[in-house]
Parts: sequence; C-alpha cells; structure tokens
Amino acid sequence: MAKIQFTDARWKIRWASRHIAKINAFLHALNAPDGYTVREDFDAQTGQQFIEYGFKRKFPGKVLALHIGDAVHSLNCALDYSWMKTLKKISPASVSAYSKFPIYSESSGVENALRSNKIKEDSALHKIFTSEIKPYAGGNDALWTIHEIDIADKHHLLIPSLEVGVTSLSLKNDKQGTRNVLCVFTLENLYRYNIPENETFQGNDAVNVKVVFGEEIPPKGQEIIPILRKLPREVLNIVERLERLVETGS
Repeated sequence: MAKIQFTDARWKIRWASRHIAKINAFLHALNAPDGYTVREDFDAQTGQQFIEYGFKRKFPGKVLALHIGDAVHSLNCALDYSWMKTLKKISPASVSAYSKFPIYSESSGVENALRSNKIKEDSALHKIFTSEIKPYAGGNDALWTIHEIDIADKHHLLIPSLEVGVTSLSLKNDKQGTRNVLCVFTLENLYRYNIPENETFQGNDAVNVKVVFGEEIPPKGQEIIPILRKLPREVLNIVERLERLVETGS
C-alpha cells in the first residue's frame, strides 16, 4: 500500500518557508555593512569632531508585514488541510465546509471541538491532540502564535518594529585610556556623538540590529526571526504525525 502523504499541506509549509527566507534576507541586509553608517567627521564651521551613526537603508516594514501575514496564513492552511484529510479518514460524517484545525485559548475548547467532530475520548486521534499536539494557549506556543497572528492579519497590516541598532564606540584618552560608549539608533535617523577634545575615535564594534513584532502583533516585543523559524518545523511535525495516524491508525 502506497504511503499516504498530505501533499497540499506540505506545499503550504514550503511556501511559508519561502516567505520567512525573504524576511530573513531583508533583515540580513539591515545588518550588512552597507545597511548602516558609523563614521568619523567634523563640522567645518566649528571644527568639532563627531561620529555620525544610523541606518542608511529604509526599513521595509510594510513588505515584511506582507511576508509575515502570508507565511502564517500558509501555515494555518497546512494545519486545516491536514485536519480535513484526517477527519475524512477517521470521522467522515463530521466533515463540513466549516471544518478547521482546532486551536483554542483553553484545552477545554479543543476537547469540545473533538467531541463535536465525533472523536471518541479513547481514540488515538483524541490522545494525540490532548497529550501531544496540545493546540491551545499555554499548550503549544507555536500553534497559538500562528492562530493569533492569522486572526490579527485579517483586520490590519501587521507591521513589525525596527526596535534598535546598537554599537559600541571605542574612544581613547591619553590620560585615562580607552573607554566604550554605547550608541543606540532607531529607524531612519542619523545621530551624532561629539568627540571630546582630549579623545580620539578608535573604531566600533559590529552593529546589532534588533527587529521585533510590533504592539499590534500577539508576540509583541519578541524578535521576529527566532519566532518565525520554528513555526514551519512545528507545523510539519504535526502534519507528519497526522499522516502516520491516517496511515497506520496509531
């Protein structure tokens, strides 16, 4: 017997991964040397030496928002596709146009959804959802993130925030030695740090750019890439688990 695969769900996961790869490429460009400036200069009128620092590239917030929305929507579709195929095998009578992968704020919501789909409590599918997948807030953070972002994206564009760029400037004083000055810069601004007369600029550390989910996106304040990278893996694990159930019954 040929191995059963949820091909449509896998295609959606691949599509989501492509969007996430594009997001990563945009963020990598912000971190690249030509994405920001840290340079020494002087004011021709006053003779004041200063260091100018800040972003040179325009932050692609709206583009990133579109990729985030499309990636998460594709992952949500992959979950729905795998759920529909599983229901058609396990409980075909409960399949309807409203069938969707059960994700709820509490475990009781998941149990009610399984019950309404005629999934018996002693069945393998019930055990998988309540003991392994746990698709509810606090049970599976990745699935809850997908659910929350997908809902929010239906109401408004989810533009992430370029929180900060950070670098450390090294300044040398003949009497006191070398000291470091922490410089923080934000979206599309150029800043100046005036160098004291008795100090010289020695260089700066690598710039670290932090891009986070904005206030309107559920995992607000958290860095984008670490969150997004784990979502396709989690969805694929679930698709593979349901494939195995449909194929072997366990």
